[in-house]
Order: sequence, then structure tokens, then C-alpha cells
Amino acid sequence: MTSRQSREIWRTAILAAVDTKIVLILIIWLTLGLVTTGQTGAPPRARQIFPEHTPRDEWQKPVEIIEALDLKPGDTVADIGAGAGYFTGWLSQAVGPQGQVYAADISEEAIRLLNEKIGYYPIKNIKPVLCTESDLKLPPQSLDLAFLLNTFSVVKDKETMLANVMTALKDRGRLTIIDWNAGKNGPPGPPRDERLSEERVIKMAEQTGFRLVRHHEMLPSQYFLEFAKNGRRRNTALK
Repeated sequence: MTSRQSREIWRTAILAAVDTKIVLILIIWLTLGLVTTGQTGAPPRARQIFPEHTPRDEWQKPVEIIEALDLKPGDTVADIGAGAGYFTGWLSQAVGPQGQVYAADISEEAIRLLNEKIGYYPIKNIKPVLCTESDLKLPPQSLDLAFLLNTFSVVKDKETMLANVMTALKDRGRLTIIDWNAGKNGPPGPPRDERLSEERVIKMAEQTGFRLVRHHEMLPSQYFLEFAKNGRRRNTALK
């Protein structure tokens, strides 16, 4: 073997090693959520902290929801009916490391999956909470936002749920309910006769002491209602 051939072999080996190192770095970045697939156009705080992208994003519009919620760094939020954490990651990113997200669910399996997920990445500002419908197990006067996504319609004792949310919210806290629109049919979502009308949701919330302050209309199959505690109107126009 000539010295030139030897140099070429070493050069090829070095380049291969560099390429491998780059690939490994990219894998690590993806794992830590530093590179977020499928969300390149999203603002920095409107991103999913878990590096996931599912077909649900196309109709659930999580980026638009996060922007509409207008959360601030350091806010405390409860994702009530969090399940395995589809929206918990979005809320976590929006409130930042100084904020707190309580991921509350009545399912032990959902809480187990959430604990595994936040332990794997890891994430410090999400706290899974195993709750019941009659006891959310959330600190009183602690929340800037209570967030219910496809949850309220399946709660059996809705009045108690709303009363517990009222207790957990700060004086200027907000309640957001996103659920399947009874005026629309077809997938995704349950049949129309299993959906809860927004008029009924608004009436129950107002009877508990909430006041509707915004009605967002960007979702194709769901209503997106935002309430203020104690009837206080936010400094935003009612849509």
C-alpha cells in the first residue's frame, strides 16, 4: 500500500466518523426536544415540548390554541383530563421552566404513562395528579388557567367539577373548555347525540359564577370557550 492510498483510507475514515458524530448529535437534539419535527413555523413558545407530531395536530390546531390562550412565562395551569399528555407538553412549553402544569386525570394508567414520559425527557414543570371527578386534588387559589380539552362532556357531575375549578383558580384565573360541537357532525369526535351543546356549557358555567369572555372559532369540530372567574372580563374583545 502506498502512502497516498494510506492517507485516502484515513481521510475516508475520519469523514465517516464526523458524519456519525453529526448524526448522533441530531438524534440527541431530537430526543431532548431541541429540534421539533413538523412545527418549524410555530413561534418559540407555541411548541410541543415532547418531540411528537401526530395527524391530530392538523384538526386540533394546538399552535393556534396556545397562541389564543396567551399564557405568560411563570403561569400555573391545570390540564384537567390530561390523558397521556397530548396537550400537556404544549402547555409546559408555553409557561416555561418557571411555570407549572398540573396534569390531572382519573386514570391510573394515564398518570403512569405521563410519569414515564416526563422522566424520560426529562421535564421539570409538569406534575401528574391522580384525581377524581369530585376532587381535583389541586391547591386552592393556585391556577392562572384551568384547561379542559374533550373532557367536560364526559364528566358525570359537571356542577361539582366547575365548583372545584372555581376553588382552584386565582381571583383573575380563567377557565377554558374545548369540546365537541353538537351543531357539527362527522369525524373526528363522537356522534352528534353524544356531544354537549355550547349553550348548555355556557349556562352551567355562568350558574357557577363564571362569565364567558371569549368564544374562539378556529376549530373545525369543536367549540373553544374562555371564561373569567367571578365575572371579570379580560382586556380582550368578546368574539
